[in-house]
Amino acid sequence: MNNKSVCILALLISLVSHAQTGTWSGKLDVQGNSLSLVFHLDGDSPTMDSPDQGVKGIPVQVESVSGMIKVRIPSLGAVYEGVNLFNMITGTFTQANISLPLTLV
Repeated sequence: MNNKSVCILALLISLVSHAQTGTWSGKLDVQGNSLSLVFHLDGDSPTMDSPDQGVKGIPVQVESVSGMIKVRIPSLGAVYEGVNLFNMITGTFTQANISLPLTLV
């Protein structure tokens, strides 16, 4: 791999890592019912909202490495793991041994 390729790869990794900050939302399909989730992943205190349940500001813990993201929601015993594809994150939301696909935009 030449120096130019290494620089381009480093730039892409940097862009993907920073692209995960901000507000991301999606809908879980839970036994035929739609449940909206909103992740606020910027700042020092990231949170999650569940607007359909009237819940806001659930503290979350975020890990992000090379375009992969893991959001732990300790109070719910849940985790979201996904891959950032620049304008969306595709992944899986897992709680109580039930895993559901969740795409965030």
